[in-house]
Amino acid sequence: MEKDKNLNEEGFEPEINESEDIANSETGFSIGKYKGILIIVAVAIVVIGAVWFFRYKQEQDSMRASVLLSRVSPYIESADYQKALDGDPSMKYGSESVVGLVKIVNEFEGTDQGKIAALHAASAYVALNKYSEAKKYFEISKNSPSKEIQAGSHAGLAACSENDGKLSEAAEMYEKASTLSEVENVKARYLTYSALCYEKVNNKENAEKHFRQIVDFYKNSEFVPIAKSGLIRIGTVIE
Repeated sequence: MEKDKNLNEEGFEPEINESEDIANSETGFSIGKYKGILIIVAVAIVVIGAVWFFRYKQEQDSMRASVLLSRVSPYIESADYQKALDGDPSMKYGSESVVGLVKIVNEFEGTDQGKIAALHAASAYVALNKYSEAKKYFEISKNSPSKEIQAGSHAGLAACSENDGKLSEAAEMYEKASTLSEVENVKARYLTYSALCYEKVNNKENAEKHFRQIVDFYKNSEFVPIAKSGLIRIGTVIE
């Protein structure tokens, strides 16, 4: 009876319960001490795995997009723009038909090759006088890491704005394209387009500035005669 009185409510002797509490306390301290480290390690493993998988998938997608882009290139080069956009079911590579630019962009927009495909698709739409469709793909391609692709994309967006009669906007876009390109004749080309747009909206100050840049800095460019003619039209003396 005396021993029964010493039992706690759960039916254990206090001495045993206390020792278990101490053990649990020590175990809890140990887990608590290393819990944060274990979580960090687990998260790090997950992140490393995710990064590796993402890079692997990016590499695989890039390779796949490159292959598909090479197959559709002959249609781009031959100016068969509709087939370049839609693909050609009659042309087979093994068991696969030629996939069009639109599908390549839809599936691989996140890759560099997808951005190149977008620029080609946009250019094809411009050639077909479908500027609203072209604008969508120029917006995609302008996010390319390549400065030249960015330059071409901004020039394409400028052409779309010009087609819509938004000449001031077009002039700014052409100017941006010129600053992005590192190819001298391309820079001169876009700068000329910018100057011509400024001239059309009677912004003589900016038109003269760009025409003079072409004459002064791109002396061997085919656009120098156009720039000189522009300066004469706006009544500026050519030095």
